[in-house]
Amino acid sequence: MVAMDQYGNGHPVQYSLIETNSNWHMAKCMDHFKRANEHWRFVRIVIVDKDMREIDIIRKKLPEARVLLCHFHVIKWLHETIQKSKKYGVYEEDVLSTLLPT
Repeated sequence: MVAMDQYGNGHPVQYSLIETNSNWHMAKCMDHFKRANEHWRFVRIVIVDKDMREIDIIRKKLPEARVLLCHFHVIKWLHETIQKSKKYGVYEEDVLSTLLPT
């Protein structure tokens, strides 16, 4: 986990090496984070990839925090979904190009 200070600088606050990515393991990581960081109640925003299990657990363990999806992972998922879909046909490239940053 990385925390950002008031100046926009990121600082590592926890490393977790887990055997399996399960709800139980994620919950234990969050419990450890809370035990090791007395100011955990000040966490206001958590950015995650698209794993919905993580989102549910973070919402339960950090109820004051707002959980946001990572912009990079959302765009990546959209690209993959559009490329796999037959819905867009010959317009696939046009649709994908609208997702590129300007």
